[in-house]
Amino acid sequence: MEEYPLLDAAYREEAAKQDGIIMLALNIRQSSQALEEFERTSGYALPILMDPSGYTAFAYHVSGLPSTFFIDRAGIIRAVRYGPFTSAGDLRKELAKIGGT
Repeated sequence: MEEYPLLDAAYREEAAKQDGIIMLALNIRQSSQALEEFERTSGYALPILMDPSGYTAFAYHVSGLPSTFFIDRAGIIRAVRYGPFTSAGDLRKELAKIGGT
């Protein structure tokens, strides 16, 4: 979760734009109670989707966390990042591949 502050900042920046990109996080195989606690105490705005069975992670061949998929408006995966982002510039470089930030 070390990259979460960077992702959340980018999400807030994109959400403020009229035609910003959509960003979502995926919670894999954790309880809804754990997610609710995280959302309640973290103060982050980035929406988190539940994947209780792990099906979505399986379908995208997620083999480790964190994994970030950059999917364009046509639904095409333009880039995949395995491991955390270490800087906002690093994240912005990847977002630029799909028209963000």
